[in-house]
Amino acid sequence: MRDFVSYSPYDGLILWLVGRGNSIKPGAIAGRTRQDGYVEVKILGRAYKAHNLAWELMTGERPPKGFVVDHINRNRSDNRWSNLRLASLSENGANAKLRRAKNLAKGVSAQVKRGRIVGYRATAAGKYLGLFADEASAHEAYLQAAKSIYGEFASAG
Repeated sequence: MRDFVSYSPYDGLILWLVGRGNSIKPGAIAGRTRQDGYVEVKILGRAYKAHNLAWELMTGERPPKGFVVDHINRNRSDNRWSNLRLASLSENGANAKLRRAKNLAKGVSAQVKRGRIVGYRATAAGKYLGLFADEASAHEAYLQAAKSIYGEFASAG
């Protein structure tokens, strides 16, 4: 891979070292941004996510088993070296954006009985934190637990 691309750690760009046909010249920016926000680079027919390429080009190795390259600011296309870090799968999940299925805060779900919300349940890392009268209180409990469990990887939403 080092024969085909280089990585600029200051701006996070992957650059071609070799030309590819008439349209791509050496020094051109490699890759495209996918629908999910990740930058993808194809080398010899194989697709690589740019943040994984960046990690391998900078360290000389792939992330160890059970670890991934995490975007600190959660912007999937920001591949600057200062924005990348190694994270366990649970740490990476803690830094994930909230998938708002029911418009509730991260770590909060509604306790429903007979079609009515009777409270708000807080959970972090699969641990039940309690039932609260309002969403804000449940979310605060989640935030405190998340900081304790995940440290710098904790994300509010």
